[in-house]
Amino acid sequence: VYCMLSASFELISYTVRPVPGPNGSMSPVTAQTVDYGQSASFTILPDTGYHILSVTGCGGTLNGSAYTTGAITGDCTVSASFEINTYTITAEAGVNGGISPYGNIIVTHGDSQTFTITPATGYNIVDVLVDGVSVGAVTSYTFTAVNAGHTIFASFDRGVSGSCTPTISPRSALFQASGGAESITLNVDSQCGWTATS
Repeated sequence: VYCMLSASFELISYTVRPVPGPNGSMSPVTAQTVDYGQSASFTILPDTGYHILSVTGCGGTLNGSAYTTGAITGDCTVSASFEINTYTITAEAGVNGGISPYGNIIVTHGDSQTFTITPATGYNIVDVLVDGVSVGAVTSYTFTAVNAGHTIFASFDRGVSGSCTPTISPRSALFQASGGAESITLNVDSQCGWTATS
């Protein structure tokens, strides 16, 4: 008596589940069925103003926005987290004045940042350049809804009121040979950079 035995086999499949954190998504959005030893791929999509912070799970690797799992040998989860973007505004000022805040200022995506420009005593604001473009001799400037890095630079010059021409009073005088109390006054505006030496 003979008998025949037969057997059939089926490849085992596992579930790979995407779990995106707040402020982003993953594609495909549904769990993927993956055969034993195969891999799955997901595209990681941060919301506007955010970037990918980390992607972990299933022994995978991240290349740009593409995450590919390792060889799947069991059910597993791919988790993605996202972080808001920050940008640097570089604020500088020339001599004889200042800008506040000064230096490399970190601003979060979508926020605003105001800078105050103050000349030193006896000086005026000449110009303020934002990203290399003049916005005039303003005393303050606000970046609104920041979504990129910027620069701001303030320059100053000596403030002058009236004429910078020295004056002599009186214009002429007669002095006695034997001496006397007559005098001539030289008037110089100190803001103009003039000094009387003799």
